[in-house]
Amino acid sequence: MGYRDEQSLVFRDETRKVVRKAKAAKTLNKNSSSALISSSSAVTRPSEGAKLAENSAIATDIAPDLSHRTRNQTILQPPSIPIEEHGTCFYFQEFSGRPAHMQAVFKEASLENPLLNIVKSIGMAAMANKFKSPEILFAARERQTSVLRAINLRLQDREEARTNSTMMTILLLGTFEIVTGHSLQSLDSWTSHIMGATALAKIRGKEQLETDTGRRIFYHLRAHVLLGCLQRDVAVPPLIVDWTSITLESESADEIIDKRLFLILARLCALRSDFRVQKCDDESLVGRALAIDADLEDWVHTLPCRWAYITRKAGKTDDIYLGYYHAYRDLWTCTIWNFYRCAHILAHETIIEHIGSHSVTTISPTAQRRRSAVTIGQLSDDIAATVPYYMEGDHFEVNSSYTPKAGVLGQSLLWPLSVVARTASASASARNWAVLQMYKIGRLTGVQQNITIANYLKVQWSLDLVIPSYQERKAKELAREGEDRRYGQNAVPSILERPIAHR
Repeated sequence: MGYRDEQSLVFRDETRKVVRKAKAAKTLNKNSSSALISSSSAVTRPSEGAKLAENSAIATDIAPDLSHRTRNQTILQPPSIPIEEHGTCFYFQEFSGRPAHMQAVFKEASLENPLLNIVKSIGMAAMANKFKSPEILFAARERQTSVLRAINLRLQDREEARTNSTMMTILLLGTFEIVTGHSLQSLDSWTSHIMGATALAKIRGKEQLETDTGRRIFYHLRAHVLLGCLQRDVAVPPLIVDWTSITLESESADEIIDKRLFLILARLCALRSDFRVQKCDDESLVGRALAIDADLEDWVHTLPCRWAYITRKAGKTDDIYLGYYHAYRDLWTCTIWNFYRCAHILAHETIIEHIGSHSVTTISPTAQRRRSAVTIGQLSDDIAATVPYYMEGDHFEVNSSYTPKAGVLGQSLLWPLSVVARTASASASARNWAVLQMYKIGRLTGVQQNITIANYLKVQWSLDLVIPSYQERKAKELAREGEDRRYGQNAVPSILERPIAHR
């Protein structure tokens, strides 16, 4: 009475027992982490799922670290989330940001609508490319094939064909080809979808421009059509030009600025198409190109102040080409500026290639070639200066409304960087830098077409490039974040590090 049991005072060797408990806890954590990414349909093996979770922090928003829960034996394994749902979350976080017109389209779409499936396909394909998973890519392609079958059925019903969701599905089928583009032929598939969407726009009629959602979907289509025509030297379909020329009461001032640029670039497409089919001689071609050049200069000089960008100085790094970068008010403005720069480069390339010995301007042909080459160089440098904005967003400009998104980055810089890299008058350093950025962007974002075109340009120009490995890029990313913390900056999570937010 009142004294402890003698057995409680005896020293025992508990080493083996502690080791067994530690091993059991380690096994539990390993199995739990694997379950976070593995699909109930066995699309990914447990080992693959663990690797994805480790590299991308996919499971961050699903469940906290389980290492402190081992004492609670009631939580043995969190529920498995299908890889399709990861694909949906990846798409909305990195490809769309849920703009207003997309929200409206999704509200009208039923659960059986192919629009939902193509969103899953794009997200899964980007994840598969980023994390090197053939199984997930195969599943994404299977789902995309089912979308093609479903959309063909919907097109047989005139009312279903005219819906916003059908149009958006076809446009996103084009996005899928860019994401999965393992060959240059993927661009042909993308073009086919854009041509199909253009034909569908004709069926939908002008009344689609009467609603905000319909008008914004048309702008989406128009941008893709223009890009395809500039790349292939073909004229913009008359329907797109005619509908763009319509004056709408609901148009904003910025939409009118965008429209004005589009109509100038449509003339450039017609010019390059006419020469391709030999409808005009060199002298006529150069005269028209010079007129387009003048109109593009006028477009820039008449922009309102809110379209101005800020040029900031910085040290020269892998992402900052010439020691400075641009900051824009938003992503849309930056993208329109790059459209202008790319088209202006094409106009001056046309002048250099076709101006003869007889001057068609107030200056000599030699002086005109020199002027065009200088302009191309400046435009190329300006395109390079937009890359940090796409990559880091608010990290560079605190007043900007843009947050970095992998899918947006992977698509928005694909054409501008390829224009810089393929321009004959580009410097060797500019070409090398642009191709290296395409490699980096393709690997960071999962938009495979960047790597495919970079490989093509590397061979075409015989570039001697050293492509950084994943480990090297990761080390640089961590070093940059360390510098941010050291100097007290509020760093925005990079595209490489940001986890998928599940909704």
